[in-house]
Amino acid sequence: METSWHVVVLTGPTGSAVEVYPDARDGIAVTFPHQDANFDSASTQTPWRLGKPCLDRRTANFGREAWNDEPSDMLGRLEWRLDRLLAWVDAAASGELLQNGDPLELPAFVKPDLAPSIVFDAAIASLEPLGCDWGFARTSPVAGGRHVRALVELRNPIGAPIRTAQWSAAVDPRNARTSAIWVETLSLPVLPPWQGPRTWRDLRDRLAEDGVNLGAILEDAGRRLRGKRSEDQPDAILLGFPLAERVGGVPVQRHWLAVGGLALSSRASVRRGWRKNETNDVRYDRHIPDQPRPLPWIRTENWSPDQLRRRGQASQSLREKRILLIGAGSLGSIVAEQLVRMGASAITVMDADRLEAGNLSRHALSLAELGDEKAVALTSHLNTVAPDARARALPGSFPPTTESSRLDVAGHDIVLDCTGDDDVLRAMGGFDWRGEKLFVSLAITWRAEGLVAFSASEAAFPAEDAITRFAATPAPRVNYDDANVEAIGCWNPVFPADASELHLWAALSCRFLKDAVATNNRLCRYYQLMPDGSVSRTDV
Repeated sequence: METSWHVVVLTGPTGSAVEVYPDARDGIAVTFPHQDANFDSASTQTPWRLGKPCLDRRTANFGREAWNDEPSDMLGRLEWRLDRLLAWVDAAASGELLQNGDPLELPAFVKPDLAPSIVFDAAIASLEPLGCDWGFARTSPVAGGRHVRALVELRNPIGAPIRTAQWSAAVDPRNARTSAIWVETLSLPVLPPWQGPRTWRDLRDRLAEDGVNLGAILEDAGRRLRGKRSEDQPDAILLGFPLAERVGGVPVQRHWLAVGGLALSSRASVRRGWRKNETNDVRYDRHIPDQPRPLPWIRTENWSPDQLRRRGQASQSLREKRILLIGAGSLGSIVAEQLVRMGASAITVMDADRLEAGNLSRHALSLAELGDEKAVALTSHLNTVAPDARARALPGSFPPTTESSRLDVAGHDIVLDCTGDDDVLRAMGGFDWRGEKLFVSLAITWRAEGLVAFSASEAAFPAEDAITRFAATPAPRVNYDDANVEAIGCWNPVFPADASELHLWAALSCRFLKDAVATNNRLCRYYQLMPDGSVSRTDV
C-alpha cells in the first residue's frame, strides 16, 4: 500500500519548522501512536490532513540545537525528516510504535490548540473502587483559570458523595454544580490503531466492548434528574479508566476523559418533532449514543501534585511538613511562594503588619493587596499559586497570646523565621514548642550583600547560639549613610535591597531549608555575593 505525504516548511521570525502531513485523499486517514489527531482538512482548506506524525527527537522539546542531532541546514533537515518519516511508517505498519517500557502517550483526542477545560486531582484519580459504575460529577470554576473547571466531587446515581477532591481556595466548592455524568470503563476508550472515537456511535460501540451500556446510563440519569427537579443540567460525560505510566505497565491512576455536547431531556426541554412526555424523554436520552454526530471532546488534565511538579519539586520529607512562617515581609513572602511551588504547601503565615506601597518594590504581593494584613493577603496569594496549596493566616506578632494560638503554633513541624529580628529569636527561645521542631532562621545582610542561614532540630530554639553566630559572620556592618529614608518627610531608614537580590537570597534560602531537612543537624551558613556575580559560602 502506498500513501502520499506533504512536506510543509513554515517560516517565522524565530526560524523555520519542517513538518510532514498525510495527503487528504491518498494519505492515511486513521490516527497512529505518536501522531496528532488525524482530522480532515475541512477547517483549514489544505490538501493535507492534520495528523502529522511526531518525527522530533525527544530532546528537541528543549529548543537547543546542541542537544538534538537534527541538521541545521534546510537540505539536511529535509533529508533527516524524510528518513524519520520512513522509519515511522515502517513501525506503524508493523505495530511497533508502542514498545513495552516506553512512556505511555494518550491518543490525541482534541486539537492541540484547545485549553484544558476540566481538571482533576489525586483523590479523583485514585484507583480505589468507586462502588458503582456511573454517577454524577460536580465541578467548580478555577479562580483565574480561563474556562477551566475542577472536579470537586463524584456522586453515585442517587446523589450521595463517594469521592471528594482536595483543592486549594482557588477552587470554591460553594460554586460547584452538577455539570457531568461520570462513567467507569475498564480500559482506555481508543479505536485501533490509536484513535479516539469520533462520533457518539463510535463511543457507544467502544464502551460496549467494556460492558458499558451508555444508552441505558443516559436514560437512567435523565430520569433521575427530572425526578429531582434539579436545576443543574449535565452537559458532559466523564470517562474514567485505569492508566499506567508506561506501555505494558501496571495502572497507577484513574484517568478521566471528557466529552461535551450532552443535552439530556429536562422537565423544560422541548424538541421539534417530539411530543413532550416522559416516554419520549426517556426514548430520546437512550438514543443519544446512537447518533452519528461528531464527538466534541473536552481537554482534561490531571492536576495531582505529583503530575503538576514533574518539572521539579521538593523532597517528600519537606513536602509532608507543616511549616510556620514567622515574618511575611519581602524575603518571607518570596520564600513562601517558592516553597508552595515546590510542593511544601502546608504553610501557616504569621505577621502583624499591613502591606504598604513601599513594600511593592520587592514583595511577592501586589497593588491589589495594599492596606491588607500581610498574613491574610499572602495566604490568599499562596492559595492561588498551586491548586493543592493549604496556606493559613495567623495575623499577629510572635509569640502568640492566646492558649489556642499557642497550641496552633506548636503543632507545626518546621518553624521558619524570616523577621531578621533578634527579639523574635529570643521569644522563640523562650516559647514552649511541646516537642522537637526543625528551626530555620534566615536574615539578609546589609545592602543585601549576603544571607545568613541558621538551623537546629531540637525541642527548644537555641536563640543565643543563633544570635552569636549571626554576629560572627563576616557580613558588612550597617552604614546608615547608605540607607534611604522611607519617604520625604520621614527619617526612618529603610533596608537597601532590590527585587533581584531578594529573589537570589530566597532561592538560596530554599536550598538551605532542603539541606536542613535532609541533614537534621545544627547548621549556620553565610552566603556572600561576590563582585563577579558568584556566590561564596562560609560555614559559621
